[in-house]
Amino acid sequence: MRAIGPRLHALDPGCEPLAVVHLGDGNIHYSVWPPRDDPTLMAAMRTAIDALAMEMSSTFSAEHGVGLSKLPP
Repeated sequence: MRAIGPRLHALDPGCEPLAVVHLGDGNIHYSVWPPRDDPTLMAAMRTAIDALAMEMSSTFSAEHGVGLSKLPP
């Protein structure tokens, strides 16, 4: 969470990141709103988020229920 903010603000200082976290199972829903409707900017922000996730050996999921509580013991 600390790493992506500076990357997004470098693309556009007016962007508004938002994270909703399910503390019980480790899921994070992360979104960012650019200050203007600019498809190129939105694509660059998606790319920055994807790149950081890959750098951290992380993953994405569009489904609920894949947080830490679902890992085998």
